[in-house]
Amino acid sequence: MMFGHNFVLNQTQSMQKPLEDRFEIQVTTFNLLYSIPSAFSIIFIIPMGFFYEKIANKLLWGGAVALSLGQLFVVLFSTENKPLFF
Repeated sequence: MMFGHNFVLNQTQSMQKPLEDRFEIQVTTFNLLYSIPSAFSIIFIIPMGFFYEKIANKLLWGGAVALSLGQLFVVLFSTENKPLFF
């Protein structure tokens, strides 16, 4: 479980070299961009702990619905021959 959790959060870090080559950015620029999602994780950890304690059931169902909709969008739109970026 921790491997999956850490890989998802650090997926951009594992793709650092290909992203730097493709978009022609420097290491400093990449690290600054990589720090943006990390800042959100640090800022929101305390309020999310409160929400997990108080309204865990609603968060569980909301997350399940959001995950299901995301999977549905992938199934519906993955048959198009368009790139998913730009």
